[in-house]
Amino acid sequence: MVTTSLAFVRDSVERFLRASHDDVSADAEGDLVVRRDGVAAWIRATEMVEGQTAVFIWSVPVEEPGVDDELTRYLATEGANLTFGHFELYASPDRVHLSHTLMGEHLSREELELAVDEVLLSTVRYGRIIEDRFGGRRPEARPARSAGPERPPPPAGKAEGIELLRARVEAYLKESHPGVSVDDQGDFALRSGSSVTWVRPDPWEGHRSLARVFSVTNVGVRVDGELTRFLLETNARLPFGGFQLDERRSATIIVHSLLGEYLNPNELHAAILCVSGAAEQFAPEIGARFGGTLLTES
Repeated sequence: MVTTSLAFVRDSVERFLRASHDDVSADAEGDLVVRRDGVAAWIRATEMVEGQTAVFIWSVPVEEPGVDDELTRYLATEGANLTFGHFELYASPDRVHLSHTLMGEHLSREELELAVDEVLLSTVRYGRIIEDRFGGRRPEARPARSAGPERPPPPAGKAEGIELLRARVEAYLKESHPGVSVDDQGDFALRSGSSVTWVRPDPWEGHRSLARVFSVTNVGVRVDGELTRFLLETNARLPFGGFQLDERRSATIIVHSLLGEYLNPNELHAAILCVSGAAEQFAPEIGARFGGTLLTES
């Protein structure tokens, strides 16, 4: 049953991409590649746990940059300004990835198109910034035959105010997490072991909305190049979400964003499990290596 489900998701992803982008191909590894504005994004559908599927979207803003403390600090803190996704750092050769994950189940064409477009837009922006400030080179992607369609408006019946999203999130969480509470900032808080995971409904671009799932793992950490490189390399291992650095509080945060108008209970539940699981797994290591305290102990 898992194989059938994965095959269906792969077929759907390819159909959606070819319907919304003019330049779509498959690479040697079977990943789909979308090219536009001189940059490329790769898309791969794969199995997760319990028969679920995920759709990974990633790009390479720059290859072989000068990896030093300044670059890793920039990427770790700038991640907070990404609508979707997070930065990852790979070695041999050094390269920066920008990556985002969607759930394969219930995936719609509009959701996939928005996520791919946002990754491509961020790749253009950050590829230039990183190349100018830190060196390296932007990968050469074959120019697309056209600039592609503009970002679509929300489909009929999908646009909703932030309060409607908040009501849906609350209903989903009360059904699956009876211990959910609301903190003084209006975020939904869920305690799991030694970590706390929050869900925050946020407006985006006026008529859209996001559900941000995040956990503050450690506060008062020692901020240096070793920490920021660790966070970026750890991001490459996470199926959902990525670490960011909050310099103001010297805090490490793991975040994953979901499109509000396409949110469903299974996707929200999976994001919460992945974010809280990563927080439980990595918070003790961050504390042991970089000091500070767990948020739940501060």
